[in-house]
Amino acid sequence: MKIILFLVAATLAATCAQRNSAASVSKNHPAVKFALATINNFYAAKGDDAPRSFTGLIAFRSKDFFERQIDLTVKVDNGIRIERCSMLLVRNRFASDSYSVQSGPTCTE
Repeated sequence: MKIILFLVAATLAATCAQRNSAASVSKNHPAVKFALATINNFYAAKGDDAPRSFTGLIAFRSKDFFERQIDLTVKVDNGIRIERCSMLLVRNRFASDSYSVQSGPTCTE
């Protein structure tokens, strides 16, 4: 019985790792769209209204299969330079495509 439970847990962990790799997530994923909007709002609050556009996904990691907490890093272009922005998102419990920011964004050139 313990062996079966171990195998099930290992299979779920492997599936989650594959599903949450940056290569398997598109720019149309709700968390990525939310992150881009958050980054643009972050800069707008600082007086920088240059829109950032998505250029690539560097990292996308979730702690569980249900993507309740997502650590992601995206590349964005502000028209002058490419920036790398990271943040930690939490999925809202009652809305599957709704997120809130737990930390970030932290952006570097």
